[in-house]
Amino acid sequence: MGQTGKFNGEDIIDIIVQQSACQRFLSRHLYSFFVADEPPPPTWHLEPPRNPEAIEALSRDFAKSGYEMKPVLRTLFNSDFFKEAAWHKVKSPIELVVGTLRLTQEMKGPHPCLEAIASEAGYMGQEILAPPNVEGWHTGVEWISSGAHVTRVNFVAGRIGNVQLAGVREIVQRVANGTSMTADALVERCLDEM
Repeated sequence: MGQTGKFNGEDIIDIIVQQSACQRFLSRHLYSFFVADEPPPPTWHLEPPRNPEAIEALSRDFAKSGYEMKPVLRTLFNSDFFKEAAWHKVKSPIELVVGTLRLTQEMKGPHPCLEAIASEAGYMGQEILAPPNVEGWHTGVEWISSGAHVTRVNFVAGRIGNVQLAGVREIVQRVANGTSMTADALVERCLDEM
């Protein structure tokens, strides 16, 4: 990298982050985590980013800020591509299970069913603490297969269909909102809640 000298660990990190490849790599990871699923990192040298302009903007801000993450995250969270990112990420099984439990308020602490529910993610392909290799799990559409999709739907439907759960009762109350409505309005409110 064109550098010589007696470097300590921090010096080496400074040299690495100055490389444009490092800036693009970090920016693409941030984009993939917060905005939209990207292909797995091992394929990045073959597949271009979904939004090259976004990656370039984040990379540029990283270099311009003196390699600080805070300005890069500020740019990312204030960007149009972040604000318009709804439905661009597929939840991993862990995210799906935890998100469903939070939504339904089924568990708020230690619970006898915790181990059984934790294994649900494994049935969807993401066994907790057992990644397939050192790279970990891939993200995105790889979580959607015919078998995993049915398991995902059944898990969520089983919880959302239980009106005994506090979170589900809250959803029903928000949909009903104490007013009568047309069938179309009811469907719209249900879709808004989903």
